Amino acid sequence: MKALLIAVVVVALMVLFGWLTFTSVGGKPSVTLNTEHVREDTGEAAEAAKGIADKTAKKSREIVDEVRRTDVNVDVDVDRKPETAE
Repeated sequence: MKALLIAVVVVALMVLFGWLTFTSVGGKPSVTLNTEHVREDTGEAAEAAKGIADKTAKKSREIVDEVRRTDVNVDVDVDRKPETAE
């Protein structure tokens, strides 16, 4: 049942994006997959994802560089004796 629901959602999305059309010419039903439209849309999505990944990587490098430049002073005062293994 879950697989059927997923299939219905995928087909609905494909119709919504204009990738898949259903027609009936002369009483003969037809399903058309617009591969060029799919190729264009997925190419645009891939470019957008690459741009986001590049911006994220740049920001991550900036944060790491800032942390490396920051002096960190740690002052630890231990008031108890270490436990011994028996």
